[in-house]
Amino acid sequence: MRMVKTIYIDNVKIHGIISSLSEQLGIDYTNDGDDYCIDVDDAFGKGYIRGIQFSHGLSVIEAGLTSSKKIRPYLEKLVIKVQLQLFNYKADIN
Repeated sequence: MRMVKTIYIDNVKIHGIISSLSEQLGIDYTNDGDDYCIDVDDAFGKGYIRGIQFSHGLSVIEAGLTSSKKIRPYLEKLVIKVQLQLFNYKADIN
């Protein structure tokens, strides 16, 4: 049975979200302007978590991650509108 790692998110700005994820996972992040990225290659899995904040207020988080542990994000008392799209990019499209 895999242990579940709960990640607490209490910020709506991308910098705050990525910074918090980085701290809780114990992995450094990089940034280039308003583009932030965590490269994951450790006990949690392999891949990346990327976030970008646009000037008009839209924020996007993209993750290409194969996790070796269950990760449960927990949004703490935030009023946000979430659109979640999951893709299995290794599956054949017919």
